[in-house]
Amino acid sequence: MTSHGPLGAIERGSGQTTLHFTRELGHVPTKVWQALTESDHMRWWMPADMIGERETGSSVRMVFWPDVVEKKGLEPDAGTAVIQVWDPPRVFEWVWHGSRIRFETGPTAGGCRLDLAVKFDGDDPDTVVGNAGGYHLWMDHLTTLLNTGSSSSIADVDPEPLQAAYLAQLEDSGHFEDQDVSSGSEEEA
Repeated sequence: MTSHGPLGAIERGSGQTTLHFTRELGHVPTKVWQALTESDHMRWWMPADMIGERETGSSVRMVFWPDVVEKKGLEPDAGTAVIQVWDPPRVFEWVWHGSRIRFETGPTAGGCRLDLAVKFDGDDPDTVVGNAGGYHLWMDHLTTLLNTGSSSSIADVDPEPLQAAYLAQLEDSGHFEDQDVSSGSEEEA
């Protein structure tokens, strides 16, 4: 994957920071929903699979895909996520490692609009910058998968260049001006 979609927008308020992405897709919401929720598709855009019943209130086990484990040097166990909203084909929201991840689809004249909002507890700039590139890659790979029917593995792409772009965005916007912002990442999305 060589090109990236537009940067997400960073919003700060009420003790939380939210990262927003929007993509206009030439596909109906049901096709996008399949790519968002079925493991055969998720494996190309998300670093971990969800094991368990996908419905509101369910706890699902998160397991990093084998190529992610190998390339990133991670243990397979990626913890547990709790599905907050399961409303096919409109909203898929879960909490994982303290972040609230919400995908929302809506029909448009040309297909559908896909929104991703990631809410981080607190406003630690290193957490935002360290994860923004990874979530950006989620959207890039998901868009490529939908548009072409295939995508390279998310494990094959380094989020660091995107993290630098998000760091610059934070610095330019004046967000976190009283805090030291580094380009290091605690964890990758």
